[in-house]
Amino acid sequence: MQLSIKICLLTLGFIVCSTVVFAEKADEKNNSSRQTLRDYNQAIRLDPDNAELYRSRGIAHKKLGSLYYALRDFSQAIQLDPNDADTYSNRGNIYHKLGQYVRAIEDYNQALRLDPGNAGIYTNRGVAYKKLRKYLRAIEDYNQAIRLDPENIRAYIYRGIAYKNLGRYQHAVQDYDQAIRLDPKNAEAYNNRGVVFKKLGQYESAIKDYDQAIRLDTDNARAYHNRGIAKKKLGQYESAIKDYDQAIRLDPHNARTFIGRGVAYKNLRQYDLAIKDYNQAIRFAPNSAEAYIVRGLVYKHIGRPRDAILDYDRALRLDPHNVRAYIDRADIHRHFFQYHRAIDDYNRAIELDPDNAQVYYKRGVTHENFGHPRLAMIDFEQAISLDPDYAAAYNNRGVDHLNTGNFELACKDFQRACELGDCAYLKWAQRNGNCG
Repeated sequence: MQLSIKICLLTLGFIVCSTVVFAEKADEKNNSSRQTLRDYNQAIRLDPDNAELYRSRGIAHKKLGSLYYALRDFSQAIQLDPNDADTYSNRGNIYHKLGQYVRAIEDYNQALRLDPGNAGIYTNRGVAYKKLRKYLRAIEDYNQAIRLDPENIRAYIYRGIAYKNLGRYQHAVQDYDQAIRLDPKNAEAYNNRGVVFKKLGQYESAIKDYDQAIRLDTDNARAYHNRGIAKKKLGQYESAIKDYDQAIRLDPHNARTFIGRGVAYKNLRQYDLAIKDYNQAIRFAPNSAEAYIVRGLVYKHIGRPRDAILDYDRALRLDPHNVRAYIDRADIHRHFFQYHRAIDDYNRAIELDPDNAQVYYKRGVTHENFGHPRLAMIDFEQAISLDPDYAAAYNNRGVDHLNTGNFELACKDFQRACELGDCAYLKWAQRNGNCG
């Protein structure tokens, strides 16, 4: 990190060199980086046109987390020396940390113009594209990074993330496999591969990867959190809660972990503990629509519909396109015979998710309850069109056929529902002599 040759060649070389050696002595004595900064400040006062001094002070500011000071120094270094790839790359990294991904990409572009063989910069630019959800463009950069450096573990890991986000799960697994071959002790690669296995519904394989990630990094909060999710999917709620406990110990302000543990408590019917966790999630992430939705669901289960409605209202103010919130709120309206409000919410859900068979079915039931059998029939038919294995939709359509005297069609629907595993309506119709 320290300067030597370039500074000692300056006219005021003797004085500046003594300043740099001062910084080196500070490092040798394990003094703070702030002392190093003071040394750079003194050096810059003595030689204000030295780009390397600004670059190095920028790096020192970055290590201290003083990102805006680092940005200022890298910008000054570029002004003094516009042909240094590392400075553009460093400034790009600062923009990245500040969430200014477009500016970061612009700096990475300049860095690659000056240093086109730098695999690390391609990787960093790919990460910036990933942040902008330009996954295909990110993959192009990761490909180039790997061509330049076939053992670039970071490029394989990030390309795996991009493939995962595109739903190309097998490609993602292959990249994580390669990262693990190159570095069998890379906890991130195991954790990320576990996430892909979870997406594929291979929960046991996911848990094995999370186990390995935790063995390699016992303080890996993400791996505990993810293992909790996988166990929850397998119905192992008590074990999932233990993992969430550990994740919360390591990362006590992660709202999503509180939500996950709350869901596990809810599935164990420990509703008070679930609500307590959802309250914590809302405390740490007050703009989380998901937290309000899951708390609303618990309120619905324990007979507090007004509180549930308030939570769904809050969720929809935060996320007006949240289909689940509209459906859950509509269910409560329907339960309390507020059919107009229920239908309005189901309509909105269908606008947002027109291929959701369940919403058509629920709206059909509401139309039926409201005394509109023709509208109900249309919704049941649409639900069946979207999901030909929807037994409840066949049964309800069968009832509508029965009510209009179409016994043959009714019995066909009841028979189809029975084939799908729900024979209650067929047996009922047979007992009443409607079906043979």
